[in-house]
Amino acid sequence: MCAATGTLNLVMAAIAFSLPEAHAPAWMGGERFFTRRLLEWRVLAVSFTLFLYSFGYGGVTSFSALYAAANGVVPRGIYFTTLALVVLATRPLCVPLADRVGHKKVFLPSLLLIATGLGLLVLGGTRPWLVASAVVFGTGFGTAYPVFAAYVMRHVEPARRGAAFGGILAAFDTGIGSGSIALGWIIQRRGFPAAFATAAALAALSLPFFLIVERRLLRAPARRAPEAQAGPEASAPGGHSQAAPRTPLESPWSGGTSRVSTRSENT
Repeated sequence: MCAATGTLNLVMAAIAFSLPEAHAPAWMGGERFFTRRLLEWRVLAVSFTLFLYSFGYGGVTSFSALYAAANGVVPRGIYFTTLALVVLATRPLCVPLADRVGHKKVFLPSLLLIATGLGLLVLGGTRPWLVASAVVFGTGFGTAYPVFAAYVMRHVEPARRGAAFGGILAAFDTGIGSGSIALGWIIQRRGFPAAFATAAALAALSLPFFLIVERRLLRAPARRAPEAQAGPEASAPGGHSQAAPRTPLESPWSGGTSRVSTRSENT
């Protein structure tokens, strides 16, 4: 397994190096690095959706084998095997589907599938229940993350995509780690059904949370886009347009401005 994982990482590294790189204006010295612009905070707020549903994934990865053993299910890793196969089978189909029909139209049902899959673990821990949960949960979980990332990146400027992706990963990974710790504590005191019920409830909350926060934080800048796209040309008195004065490019690290050099300026 370790050899296979290492090989796959080398393959992905080779693919990454072969991709064309988009050059953003370079940050020059004279400004602090750790500012509020280090992350896209509106993206981080919307990405709390990922925290809510990945909370249950942390519990599944940590305790599904113990849950199977407690119910006498053999093999104990049947949940992981089924989950992995479902993700491999559905992600290549569902993600391109989202590109065609719309990311939100695929993302919202994925959240419902995640909550439903976790709810099935509450109903039973026998082999049929575990397999059914893995199929439903895997379909939603394998689809939700890439579709969410693709949707959010449509609302972020190219120069800020790194900061936006940092917010997405922070919410996602924090949810997995927090879920593993918190659900372990619940299992020790209340049992497996109570823990998975908690995870299912949080996953169910991710749907209304996304609908409310996304409307306020992601759509509002989109409505102002036409004004921003008016760009360097503004209407002058008399109906004539005139070019706006050229100003230094804005630094991506703070609200101020700084002189930057790009590749085109050096040629």
